Amino acid sequence: MSNDPLFRVSWYGTVAYCSWRSQQDAYELCYNLSTWTCDFNRKGYRLPTEAEWEYAARGGNYNPYLRFPGGNTISHSQANYYSYWSGAHPLYQYDISLTEGYHPAWSSDGIYPHTSPVGSFAANGYGFYDMAGNVWEWCNDRYGGYSSDPQTNPTGPTSGTYRVLRGGCWFRPTILCRVANRYSDTPDPRSYYDYGFRLVLDLN
Repeated sequence: MSNDPLFRVSWYGTVAYCSWRSQQDAYELCYNLSTWTCDFNRKGYRLPTEAEWEYAARGGNYNPYLRFPGGNTISHSQANYYSYWSGAHPLYQYDISLTEGYHPAWSSDGIYPHTSPVGSFAANGYGFYDMAGNVWEWCNDRYGGYSSDPQTNPTGPTSGTYRVLRGGCWFRPTILCRVANRYSDTPDPRSYYDYGFRLVLDLN
């Protein structure tokens, strides 16, 4: 499973990794590991903002009604998720998978968890893989309501306990894989087999 995404990592762990990776590659440190705050003006590794994550997941498709990175339907040929069925058909009409339950390619081998290697499915319009399913991805933002004012890449609330996760995962249903779906948890759990992350490196 060396090409599968990392999992069982807390938000704190991902931030610590960002700082370590920045040091290894001689970039600036974005995070203060005493306060867990991010300096977005620094050029180093960090977690994406929630806005950046969704922008990346959409892959250049700005239709506000877009459901998934690849379009308005999804199947096991496009992502690793749990396909819930009701009777002989998927529960959600936009789930057009021909196989029920866990993705058969990674559940039939008996190896747990049933994550899939990065690059097992087609990339989206920006060349990003697994923006739907496989593992949830931590974002930098604290979880909170959206402002009604127009904003460009907001960085989320300045207070709050919970942090944002996006993307769905290998054992969650189709509806949680939507590009607009939001999930959250406290920043400290590191025992879940479905929490992962992806890094941002802003050099502009």
